[in-house]
This record gives sequence, structure tokens and C-alpha cells, in this order.
Amino acid sequence: MDIVRFRFLTVAAGLLLLGPASDAFSQTSTLCDNPLVVQDSTVARNFSPLTKVVADDDSLVSIDLLCIKILTADFYRLRARVGYDADQLNEGFFLMVCSEDSSVCPVPCDHNAGPFKLVTDPQGVSDTLVVDAGVFFLEPGNYIVSMNHYKRIADTYPQFLKGGGFAGAESVHLVRVEVGPNTTAFDVALQQTTSGPTVLPDEEFSFILTIKNVSPETVNDLVLWSTIPDMVAPTGFPSFAPDTLIADTLFWRFASVPPQQEITVPWNAKLIQLPGSAPSVFTSFSAVSGFCDVNEQNNSAQASVILPPLHDLALSKTADVDSILEGSAFHYTLEFRNNGPYVARSITLQDILPSQVSPSHFSVLPSATAGDTLFWQLDSLAVAETFSVSFQANVDLSATSVSDRLVNLATVLSPDETNPSNDSATVVVDLVPRRANLALSKTVTRDSVLTEEPFAFALTVTNQGPNTAFDVT
Repeated sequence: MDIVRFRFLTVAAGLLLLGPASDAFSQTSTLCDNPLVVQDSTVARNFSPLTKVVADDDSLVSIDLLCIKILTADFYRLRARVGYDADQLNEGFFLMVCSEDSSVCPVPCDHNAGPFKLVTDPQGVSDTLVVDAGVFFLEPGNYIVSMNHYKRIADTYPQFLKGGGFAGAESVHLVRVEVGPNTTAFDVALQQTTSGPTVLPDEEFSFILTIKNVSPETVNDLVLWSTIPDMVAPTGFPSFAPDTLIADTLFWRFASVPPQQEITVPWNAKLIQLPGSAPSVFTSFSAVSGFCDVNEQNNSAQASVILPPLHDLALSKTADVDSILEGSAFHYTLEFRNNGPYVARSITLQDILPSQVSPSHFSVLPSATAGDTLFWQLDSLAVAETFSVSFQANVDLSATSVSDRLVNLATVLSPDETNPSNDSATVVVDLVPRRANLALSKTVTRDSVLTEEPFAFALTVTNQGPNTAFDVT
């Protein structure tokens, strides 16, 4: 409550610009001889004969009504029972509550004409009405309540003037004044979000501030501020440009927000510098204040975007031959490099082998296999570091029965990869069918034989090339 007192009383004292309008305005000593004591319930004072303020007599444009004695610092609501005449269009008035020595005149929380709560003419009404005349934060002590005709501030706040101006007395007749503790709160809440959880270099993003009046009263004089994180620069303000920029903080001012209404204030930004490491978090802290808002628990908020550990892994794959005979062997080599700007983590290298090839003799054993696919897992790879693996590819003897080419696809995968265009590599090796010309000859050791005389046949298979023949039967 100390913060609230300081704020309302010091601000209010600087806003009282009127000064006394008559001798009655400054004659306060006798009023406080018999003050109306305000405690925890509403008290009232009736005026008989009726008290009035008028527009056409400077001696009656303002009048001191009563002295109230406040025992507990709190918010107090003043109500007035007022008589109106339908033929008069500008029977507006406002109450002022000033300390007995006139050093402090608090601004009403629900002010609508500068520092004053103007009760406007209801137009076309000839009746006595009870009207709200303002909610004030009052410290313990004696206060003089004065009634002032709208005429006193009409030149400064002419937007309430009807019918082209004042016509005659435009008298406001006061029947009764009520003073009691205010039972409703002035409360604005702040939420802050972002356009997304992460941000990339050169990508525009947004911090989004939402002020909501969660009370049944209009809250006035709102000040909203939001900090700009390091390495971040604002790029635009889609709804409301800030009123002020001080160092790394944006400030907005809003006259009021009605009950249960919202004001949404987005601001766009970009990273203007990359941090030395990632992930990095960029947080904006924001707060809102509203006149007479005493609930500080919901007045601040923050939101963050994260720069992931971005990196560019570039993969290459080669074979040591362009073509290969069925049944032969060659070597594949896979290599990828981290082009930065940050360390790559949780990396998976996968290599899908042709069905006619079986691998062996690995320089780095796979972490896992699944069918024709080999997998290598790496926890991390620093900027400018490379990882490579080579192995022997053994080609089936009947490889050409499937295809006359060995097509191999490898891919490297990692979260926060920024350039997927170089994450895959394909190698094609042409298959050359084996060709062999087998010639068969058969001879016998004798041209003729006698019964039971042995002889022998000889079978000779000759490979006349050009390739070695396998699986000869």
C-alpha cells in the first residue's frame, strides 16, 4: 500500500490547478469542527435547504460542502443525490476532495476530464438522481469536499458541453452526499506471448502484450513498458507505436481501458547479433500500471524466444570405382562436415545400400542396422569438424539380374539443421555382367577295347574369357 499512497498523493497534488473560486471555497475551519467520520460503512449528509452551484455566478460556481474525517487509508467512493431540470443542458459538476490544509487533492480513480471526475448532465431529465461522483484514495485525516460547476473547467474540457454553451444559471441542486469504502477494485492484468517458441537468424518475430481490465471499473492512465533483449532490435509496431524509448525499454501510454476490455500491443523484432553459443534465450520483461490498480500480482509478464543450436551439416559420399564386375568388391566413403554456426547434436547418419551389395570391413562400425540400411549415431560434432566412415561393398554374383546399376543413398539428420539441401548424397556405380566362354572337350584313352579291359574318358572345360567364370557345373 505504501507504493500506492506515494503514487496517488504526489501525482494528485501536482494536478490541482483551479484555486479557490469564491470566499466560501477557502473558509474551511468551521466545517471540520464537526466532520463526518468515515470508517467501514457508508455515511451521508443531507442538505436542507438544497445546496447548489451555478454557471452564471462566480460566487456560486464552487462551494465547500462538508468535512470528512478518514480513519483508515483506503479507497472511498462518493455519491451525490442531485436534482436536474430537463430544460437545462449543462448541469454538470465535479467534487473535489482536498486535505484540510489544501496541500493534497487526490485525483479520483475514475477521472474523465483531466484530473477531475465530471458528472455530466443526463439530458432531458427533470428528477433527482443518485450519481457516482468519484473514487478517491484517502490517507487518514480531515478532508474538505467541495462541489464545482462544470463551468469551472469547460474551457479546458469542452467535449462535454451541450447546446453550444451555457444558458443562464444551469444550476445543479445537491440533496445528499454519501461517502463510504469502495467495494470494487481497479485491476488490469498483463499477459505476454511470442509469435513462436524459436527464432532463426534474419527471421522476424513478435512479442505480443495484452492488457486486460479484469475489474468492473474503467481503469485510467495506463503505462505499459517492455524491455528489448540484448542482441535484439525492434523492426515494427503493427498496432501502437511506443510513446517513448528509454535505453532498452519501450513505453506506451493509454488513456483508459473499459471493464473487461483488452488492448493488444505487438512489437516486431529481429536478432541483430548471434550469440557465441546456442541454444540462447532472449527474454522481454514487461509491466503495466493503471491508476488506482493495487493488485500488483498480475501487472508483470515475460516471454522468451529461443535461438536453437543452428548448424549446417554437409554430406558427401563417394565410391572408389565407377563400374564393377559382378562378384567383385569396392569401397564406399561417407563424410559430413559441420559448417556451423553452432555445435550439432543428436546426429544420425543413415546409408541405404543397394540390395545386391553386402558391407564389410568398416572403418567405424555402424551403431545399428535395419535391413539394407546402416546407421551411425553421434552425440555432437563441433563447428568445422568432420566425421567419415568407409567400408567394403561386396557385389553379388547375380547382381545384374536385379539392375545394371548400384544406386546408393545416404542422409545425415540432426535437429536444428538449417540447410537440408546438402544433407543427402547419392552414388551410382555401374554393374558389368561377368562374361565367360566355356569350351568343353572330351577324350578317351582307347579307340577299342577287349572285354574287361579298362579305359578312361577325360572331360576338359576351358574358360576362354574374358572374365572368370563362377559356379560352373
